[in-house]
Amino acid sequence: MNFFFYRDSCNIPREPRVLTIGAFDGIHLGHQKLLHQLNELQKKYPGTKRTLVTFEPLPHEFFLNEDAPGRVMSLKEKLIFLRSRNLVDEVIILPFTAMLRDQSPESFINDFLVKDLSVKAIVVGDDFRFGAKAAGSFNDLLAASEKFNFEVIKEDYYYIGGVRVSSTLVREALASANFNQAALYLGRSYEIISRVVYGNQLARQLGTATINLPIKRFKPLFTGVYNVEARLCSTDEILNGVANIGYRPTVNGVKPNLEVHLHDVNRNLYGETFSVKFLSKIRDEQRFENIEALKKQILADAKASKDYFNLQK
Repeated sequence: MNFFFYRDSCNIPREPRVLTIGAFDGIHLGHQKLLHQLNELQKKYPGTKRTLVTFEPLPHEFFLNEDAPGRVMSLKEKLIFLRSRNLVDEVIILPFTAMLRDQSPESFINDFLVKDLSVKAIVVGDDFRFGAKAAGSFNDLLAASEKFNFEVIKEDYYYIGGVRVSSTLVREALASANFNQAALYLGRSYEIISRVVYGNQLARQLGTATINLPIKRFKPLFTGVYNVEARLCSTDEILNGVANIGYRPTVNGVKPNLEVHLHDVNRNLYGETFSVKFLSKIRDEQRFENIEALKKQILADAKASKDYFNLQK
């Protein structure tokens, strides 16, 4: 699977494509319904590439800035998931800028979809809008398809128990630590993927060494202390642990961070990539009066987590 940033559009091969467009935050079951439709379209149009067009930043981040809700998935996680499931042949990342915001629906179709991407078929969601002031709609695509000879398909929403699956529902489930419900919407367990970097070594000094995993997102969808499974991506080894996700208020943290204490593991893991799956919540994140109080709570959290995994000797 290839991926391209549209600002490097000169490097994007000019070849026929079947494509879909959207934020695809989380790639939940509704998104996957669109992507599976690409497989059917590729059979109908042999020689085309299954293409997902997405944005960076996401549109709601551009318009809402710091008030935007957090991402379900980072761009890196999105690319990893798409590649691992072989859902598309390529991803084209469209920078969401003021220029794109002001682009007319006609220009988006004529210059981007037809001229640059050589679209043969496009599948969009029921609520897809595009162009300046979101003026472009399915009907605009349909009208253009007759002029430029490409097919347009509108896919219905995906429902579970009469409820439309959406990224908002996934965020709400995660915010309430309902990881089973989030997994139902996603079609898989929710995970955060990150690479271990050097931290301030505070946890090691307090007797519970952790792996330090930066969160490459606008903001975390939830904070607190959790029981987790951490998969070492290089070997698929599964390690149990207790994780703190948030801003570390006791030590005046600013950037969101994920720290995982792996039970009964004592080896150098710097530079390794982990996929962290959240299982259950232990407590909320909180500020402690001093480092000693923090240490006492960390040890209590580790003990509670070991009990959860039945690891106490």
